[in-house]
Amino acid sequence: NNGNPQFKYFTSDSFAFPREAFMGAGNPDFTTDNYQVGAYLQDDWSPSPRLLVNLGIRWDYESDMIDNGFVTPASVRAALDTVVPSKYFTDGTQRPPFYGAFQPRVGLSYTLDEGGRWTVFAGVGLYYDRQLYDNVAIIEQYNSQHPNYNFRFFKNPADSSAGKVRWNDSYLSKEGLLGLLASGQTGLPELELIANDTKPPKSTQWSGGVRTLLGLYSLSATYTGVRSDHGFTYICHNAYRNPLPSQSPNCFGSPAPGLTGNVFLSSDAVQTWYDAVYLQAQRAYTPTSHWGAGLAYTWAKGTQTGGDLFSFDYRFPTDYPHWPSPGVQRNTIVGNWIMDVPFGVQFSGLLNLGSGMPYSQGAPQDRVYPPKQNFIIGHAFAFRDIDVRLRKQIPTAGTQLADVTFEVFNVFNYQNLGCWGGNTPSCISYGSRRLQLGAGYSF
Repeated sequence: NNGNPQFKYFTSDSFAFPREAFMGAGNPDFTTDNYQVGAYLQDDWSPSPRLLVNLGIRWDYESDMIDNGFVTPASVRAALDTVVPSKYFTDGTQRPPFYGAFQPRVGLSYTLDEGGRWTVFAGVGLYYDRQLYDNVAIIEQYNSQHPNYNFRFFKNPADSSAGKVRWNDSYLSKEGLLGLLASGQTGLPELELIANDTKPPKSTQWSGGVRTLLGLYSLSATYTGVRSDHGFTYICHNAYRNPLPSQSPNCFGSPAPGLTGNVFLSSDAVQTWYDAVYLQAQRAYTPTSHWGAGLAYTWAKGTQTGGDLFSFDYRFPTDYPHWPSPGVQRNTIVGNWIMDVPFGVQFSGLLNLGSGMPYSQGAPQDRVYPPKQNFIIGHAFAFRDIDVRLRKQIPTAGTQLADVTFEVFNVFNYQNLGCWGGNTPSCISYGSRRLQLGAGYSF
């Protein structure tokens, strides 16, 4: 909870001193209650020998989804009531629980031939997500007892302005910042305000496809679509005052001097679109054939409006163009195998190849993909991983079973780079080669 201060340095100062500091202080002990109830009813119905219908409905209730009883402090309301809309202030009665989370689902499966080798299937359903309470809603209440404070510094007199103090090396500690906070010169608390009409994230998901059984082999092709609404994000306090579609440059800073630092307002207007095609081929393992394998390919496209947690490039999420979702990989190949080898050892493995997650290069819509790396067929994949496993069963008495396994993750020690900024990675998205030895016993 930012109990240790963070300092931000600028290259223009040659890293001589930090321009900004960020720290949380106050009472960190926080207790609250939230109750969740879910009920689900399903029936499987076969109106004919070849047709199977799955009908279901789910209902969810959450007692305190957006911290319903929270009361906006009078000082915050007085300072900001001319800056932000009234829906961001509550007297503890303006956030009723959401009772409308009814989620119907239906699935169909039809066998095309008498032998049951070819089957077509489809399904559609409505889903609500429950993640607002823990992730965002209690921030308002917690910040009232353990605020995050912003400190701003200068050395050159030309850089001085309201809310800034001249840098002193004594501020390079928590104790120094607490002393500065007590002086009232700088250190304004940051606020996140939740709208009273916030709705839970909702998505409509559907799929359809065909599968066939050819002896030990099974093949399938599936299309999946997802359309989501009411995704959560934060926008700047001045979004409502700026007539232009792009955000004004003073996104950060105090709208009410002397009371608050940055003010972020919630928005549930993020929308996402997802489409994918999934192709799979599988050969079942049997003790007589001594091997089995599978291969799956997924092509996916995901777009969205707004940011994931903060939308600062435009006033509102609805002003954003459709841009690639950062967590959707366009091409993915997953393979697996298992085979019996000499000395009673079972050899298995998992192959995972991907085109890489898109990332921003400037504006949100300017999404690019990581550079491709070499893998057998040339530079075709940004993510590469092969894991292998050797398993030996040990003879035991009666119904007891024992085995020893040896596993190697990322066998070829591929560097899967991540945390891209511009064209430069700053982390490894998947770990280096590692070994694991284990034993199992059951009875």
